[in-house]
Amino acid sequence: MSALKTLADFDGRACRSGQADLFFPKQTNREAVRYAQRLCMGCPIWGQCALEAIPLVEGREMADCVIAAVHLPYEEDLRSE
Repeated sequence: MSALKTLADFDGRACRSGQADLFFPKQTNREAVRYAQRLCMGCPIWGQCALEAIPLVEGREMADCVIAAVHLPYEEDLRSE
């Protein structure tokens, strides 16, 4: 039985495109957020990414980015809306 790979083991993931800043759009730039979400949805490991993101999101270790096609704003941004 082989061990599960981590996200870093997948060279074909969308966020390895060399343009990591695409996945850190400004919340006010809705078009950029939607673009990053579309890139994620076309990624071959989208489901694996979502599973690995859960503990990071729950632990509030990840914000102000798009991961697994979900935009995670800063908490301060949520309070101001």
